[in-house]
Amino acid sequence: MFKLINKSDTLFMFANGFLLLLVTTVPFPTQLVATYLTTPVAGVACAIYAGLFMIINLAYNLLWWLAAHQYRLLKDHVSPVLIKTRSRNYLLGVPSYLLALVLAFWNPAVSMGICSVLWLFWAFTNYERKPARVVHQKHVHEQIR
Repeated sequence: MFKLINKSDTLFMFANGFLLLLVTTVPFPTQLVATYLTTPVAGVACAIYAGLFMIINLAYNLLWWLAAHQYRLLKDHVSPVLIKTRSRNYLLGVPSYLLALVLAFWNPAVSMGICSVLWLFWAFTNYERKPARVVHQKHVHEQIR
């Protein structure tokens, strides 16, 4: 996300700080899952884990919205298609993590599977090669010199 951002403002910095605060709490529910996954309370541990990631995803969506809404903080070369695609992908997390949270009480393994699939999804969909348009602009600037 930050490769697409050109500038920041106070609200964006607070949203980023809130997201980072939430991320620092990840080890605690992770330890709960590691400790209780094979016990009768595994569902509660997995629900807490999925719930935290749902809240983190909401904070991430807020951060993205603050940057992308009306191109407020984005670089000039960011296309509307990329913004729409990223927004859709990021919003997928909320219902997915909610589903993982609910399913945790019936099948903790499925809940953890949903969380794992989401990590893979974002790892591959957020990978960005250097945009062709930027390379082209650089090439044009080199020709002008």
